[in-house]
Amino acid sequence: LESLPDNIEQVDIIVSEWMGYFLMYEARLEDVLVARDRWLKPGGFMFPDRAKIHLALLEDQAYTKHHFDYYNKVWGFDFSA
Repeated sequence: LESLPDNIEQVDIIVSEWMGYFLMYEARLEDVLVARDRWLKPGGFMFPDRAKIHLALLEDQAYTKHHFDYYNKVWGFDFSA
């Protein structure tokens, strides 16, 4: 958004889906912060206004074998270190 519609200088609320996948990919946080600084009235609200990342570690042996161990021996050549 480059500008607001005619005769609108500031807004009370900004609602935006800025997070993207895992708060990183396709994230538009910088654009939302620019919009906040440029157009949000003092005391205005932004939604969503916070985010949490919940992370858990796991191991999937079948996925590892299919996607990583494959490269140890490609077309009969042994590439293991």
